[in-house]
Amino acid sequence: MSDASLTLKQSDLLGRLVLNRSTMAEMGRVEFLWLNPKDHQIVGMTCKSGLLGREKHRFSWSQIGTIGNEGILVNPADIEPEQPNLTLETVVGHELWTDSGNKAGVIKDLLIDIGTGTVVNYLFASSGWRGIADGIYTLAPSAIESVGDKRLLVKDAAVQTAEQYAGGLTQKASQAAVFLKEDYQRTKEDMASAVQGGRSLAEQAREKLASVSEQAKERSQSLTEQAKAAAEQAREKLANVSEQAKERSQSLTEQAKAAAEQAREKLADVSEQAKERSQSLTEQAKAAAEQAREKLADAATSAKDRGQALQEGAKEQLAEATDRLQQTAETAADKLAEVKSDLENPPPPKAD
Repeated sequence: MSDASLTLKQSDLLGRLVLNRSTMAEMGRVEFLWLNPKDHQIVGMTCKSGLLGREKHRFSWSQIGTIGNEGILVNPADIEPEQPNLTLETVVGHELWTDSGNKAGVIKDLLIDIGTGTVVNYLFASSGWRGIADGIYTLAPSAIESVGDKRLLVKDAAVQTAEQYAGGLTQKASQAAVFLKEDYQRTKEDMASAVQGGRSLAEQAREKLASVSEQAKERSQSLTEQAKAAAEQAREKLANVSEQAKERSQSLTEQAKAAAEQAREKLADVSEQAKERSQSLTEQAKAAAEQAREKLADAATSAKDRGQALQEGAKEQLAEATDRLQQTAETAADKLAEVKSDLENPPPPKAD
């Protein structure tokens, strides 16, 4: 990674845009950094995207290609790394306790070497312990003895010799009071010197008025420049917020379009399945009807053949009965003729 000697605060990285280096697609914004408190090393990060930040992407430190002022370029892997079982999110907000059993302040931020991911310093806010003025102070990682869920234990001497990173309100007010006191003392000395030199009160008044006017002019210019700088910062901040809102809106619009497209594709699939199912049922019904017609035709043919067979059998039986009846009639006629002949021609009586 370039600019290995540069350091950034963790708070400067949170919320920063993350882009896929290969496709320049938006991966989301940094949600939190993975901190290994034992080695004081950032080993990866998680970014969030999608509706309400529900979609998460994870990157190891080796996948982070470049950290710029506007965003972070990453090289995503086919399979995202597993989040290590560490104190992952941060130690920001942890209470700072000394090995002498006293609370010395609260961890407010981390200073990170963006080339290596190494924590250069922890930043803590003093609670006024042992007369340490309020403000933000640096704490070397080597001073930390142990890390818990809510507290850090550090060496007492490291806190007492901590270097100030940013002054607090009390210190700024004290500096202003010292400046006013010194200015008042200088004014008194100037007035005494003017009297001793024999200058008139009118001359002194004019000089003092000119001096005050010049100071007021310089102060006015300074305030004007500060106001312009503040206005420029506000415009830049507004532009950033507007750009983020625009990007967020575009992202939501794209997600809505994607959801609508998925719904249309799903509806088309369901419609196609219903059409295929209807065609299948229609074909099955036609096949069943055809089978029924074939079975009915077979039954009709079978019944016709059976009727014809019965009719033929009845005819044959009737012919046989007619023949037998005719034979019986002929036999009866023959018998009747014999009887008649016997009656007409009785045999002669036998002689005694």
